[in-house]
Amino acid sequence: MSYFSNKLNIFNKHGFVEFENVIETRHLSKIKQKYKKIFNGYYSTGVVPDKIKWVKGRDSDKSPRSLCNVWKSDYDIARIVLLKKLGEIAAKLSGWNSCKVNQDSLIWVPPKCGTISFHQDNPYQDWHTPGGVITAWIPLDITRKDGATLEYLVGSHKTKISKRLKKFYSNKNYRFISNKLLKDKNSYKRHFVEIKPGSVIFHHGNTWHGSGYNKTKTDRVTISIHFMNGNS
Repeated sequence: MSYFSNKLNIFNKHGFVEFENVIETRHLSKIKQKYKKIFNGYYSTGVVPDKIKWVKGRDSDKSPRSLCNVWKSDYDIARIVLLKKLGEIAAKLSGWNSCKVNQDSLIWVPPKCGTISFHQDNPYQDWHTPGGVITAWIPLDITRKDGATLEYLVGSHKTKISKRLKKFYSNKNYRFISNKLLKDKNSYKRHFVEIKPGSVIFHHGNTWHGSGYNKTKTDRVTISIHFMNGNS
């Protein structure tokens, strides 16, 4: 069995799979050095991100901080988001001939901050046809179980698409999933993503996932990219 065939089998079984050494860490280091400047409004291209979901002084300091479509705003983030290798992997895992970038997010979770409620990605990216996304999750640092890393419900991608949540961020009971959205939720094994910089984890758009509080003393900064079918 080839390397990719093995990865594809894991993806189809679990709803997510890790690929090691996909991105050169020197490119991630450039973003790590300036992510706070980006959140403070410094955009190297001069273009404002499509969505600014956290503004200092306006929003809670305890909430996860995110910006969307930052590839338009920063050259170094564009280098990651538009990386050909990522698109090739995303398309192959999804069985597409090609793919397009649907949306990226730069997410910053400071110490003692969180959470992101358990959800699927597909309900939030329902504005295109034929629909459906695959997500690449890229950490700038090593991710840890107590550092607000992603948590997956293994095999939950085989369930149907749910509805959007009423409360997405800073939910103390972030693991709660209504029975109307997912039955037998307690039957799924939970997986915590612990990977090194340069590695990327891809998950299916129907895979249930979320993240808890950052209990470490360091920021958790990641780039999340949704890809859609190239025919969209």
